[in-house]
Amino acid sequence: MPSELITLHSLLGDIYHGLVAMLTIILPFLEKAVVPLATVGGTLGGVYWAQKGQIKLKIIDLDFQRENIKREEKIKRDKELVDERKSKYTSFINKALYMNQKYIYDACDPSSQDYIEFTIIHNELQIIAPQSIREFAYKIYSSVNEYILFSKNHQNNLIIMETCDKLRDESIKKIALFQAFTNKDIIKYYND
Repeated sequence: MPSELITLHSLLGDIYHGLVAMLTIILPFLEKAVVPLATVGGTLGGVYWAQKGQIKLKIIDLDFQRENIKREEKIKRDKELVDERKSKYTSFINKALYMNQKYIYDACDPSSQDYIEFTIIHNELQIIAPQSIREFAYKIYSSVNEYILFSKNHQNNLIIMETCDKLRDESIKKIALFQAFTNKDIIKYYND
């Protein structure tokens, strides 16, 4: 007897699921015909509205999942951009400090590999950084250029050496300020 009840229960469940599946398929076609039956009442109307509610919940769930996926993709893209900017900021700062140190006693040749690399890093930074960073990076680039391209051949001339020291100090101060400024730009991503 108990196994017959289980079989009967399973059979009724299968029939119900089959009916629901059929209604899901033909629901768009029968919507205008079934709605009057549902207003009159009956089992068919109840099944119709129950199925309609399930479909609506599935649509809402799919929309929610899509929104979550879009949000996660945006977060991933933002993180990749911030990581790229951080890398460019670091490269630019390191190269600017390197150029200041390397050309402390000699002027830089603008056709040298160091100068070309410095210019390339600056240009890459100009492409990916926000406007405020780009303006500041240009000030650094100009300041470093002014110092490293300054002729240091007259090391016995006190005025030239004082000018050279001032240019270098100014360049290093700007680099330090740029480092603090870019740090704020990167940190704000992690604080949001």
